[in-house]
Amino acid sequence: MQPLIPDLAEYSTPSGTGFTYARHGFLSVILPYIEQENALRASTGGFNYRLNWNDPANRPTSGLRIPTYECPSNPADKIIVNVSIPGFTPGVSDYWPITRANNNAAVWTAMGFATAPTGEAVNGVLTANRRTSLLAISDGLSNTLMLGESGARQQGWSAGRLYNDGTASSWGVRGAWASESNNSVCAGTRGPLVPGAIPAGKVSTAAHVTGALTVNAWNQGELYAFHTGVCNVALGDGSVRSLRQSVSLSVLSRLAARADGFPVNADE
Repeated sequence: MQPLIPDLAEYSTPSGTGFTYARHGFLSVILPYIEQENALRASTGGFNYRLNWNDPANRPTSGLRIPTYECPSNPADKIIVNVSIPGFTPGVSDYWPITRANNNAAVWTAMGFATAPTGEAVNGVLTANRRTSLLAISDGLSNTLMLGESGARQQGWSAGRLYNDGTASSWGVRGAWASESNNSVCAGTRGPLVPGAIPAGKVSTAAHVTGALTVNAWNQGELYAFHTGVCNVALGDGSVRSLRQSVSLSVLSRLAARADGFPVNADE
């Protein structure tokens, strides 16, 4: 039986006025390669990559729980109660592609770098809507983050405490493994942080660098795990490491950017 290899080619919009892609995430694309192809076949006729991940035709697949994508230490429910689509409960993931480092040049300058990476240089291995060649990872596969934990994305957590249970309609659908909207950007979280309170935001100016938090501070788009003091990450060479919660923004930024020109080891 031939595998259900995703058809990710552009297709014409119904109006015929342009071309577009359907909305899908990295985790649905890799299912055939992690022995989960049967999940794609749960949808009648197979999971359709030319329809959005949450299209009615694709919901039998995207509503499944994929154990490989779930961290046992995550205390949250492993499905999303979608208030906007009654009866549809998407499965979740605790692991996401790392798409880029902090992309604000002023932040890099404040961290002590004479030059800041720009454009593709600040992106990660699995950046959004791009194909990355091995040669583009000039900092080295073993020095560049590829995947990382950002657990319980369907809820809001900060510093080990829950601040939003994810049931309000205003929260929307977050953390679905099949969705295109989930990734980690390793921008850093503004400090100081009160556990269980929504953070002030991501590091976006030079002034935010002092007191910036990195790992296990905020689970919305940043590295976050329910392991004491560490967060698990996968590097570009396929190795899995535990990144310390105390890692500096400088080190995290260099690990996330694939071609910043300042390679650094994950153990630093």
